[in-house]
Amino acid sequence: NTLLIPGTNQRSIETNKQTCDRVKNLILGVTREALKGWQRGSENFRPLQLIGSVTHTIQDSFSTVHVKRDAQWKIKEYCKFGEEIPGLCHHSTMDAVIHDYIWVPNLSVNVMKPEAMRAALTTGAYLMHVQRIAENAGSFDQEMADFIKGSPALRGAVSGFPETAPMNCDNLLPD
Repeated sequence: NTLLIPGTNQRSIETNKQTCDRVKNLILGVTREALKGWQRGSENFRPLQLIGSVTHTIQDSFSTVHVKRDAQWKIKEYCKFGEEIPGLCHHSTMDAVIHDYIWVPNLSVNVMKPEAMRAALTTGAYLMHVQRIAENAGSFDQEMADFIKGSPALRGAVSGFPETAPMNCDNLLPD
């Protein structure tokens, strides 16, 4: 991704690994903040809003305009937003209008695209891990590690759950 360097008008391009690490840290940090809000007995909307932002991030990672995945759904490359750079996956502003949708178009019955179905299943798996933490059935570190690296227990529990780790950065293309 292209990031503005603070205090300048210059931009820096993150590597795929830097982007993947930033996304994982965002998921972990925001999830931890939401769970702390619940544990404090927060009755406001904030913990749910935070979980919603994480699920949106997870779902975007299955959109072909945001992330390129291989046939086994492993993350290969993060698309860069902003200036188009030859040789790098680019996410243009028009992608949202043309390609960033979840339903197969022109069918009489609403059918989700395969990547949208994977996103929905992965979101469900994430929420199952969060529920286990909230109910004190699992530790934060173990549950989130299982989610990011892939939980064998969930693969059997969720029909169609991806066979690979949904947010793992081990198969990225070199920058």
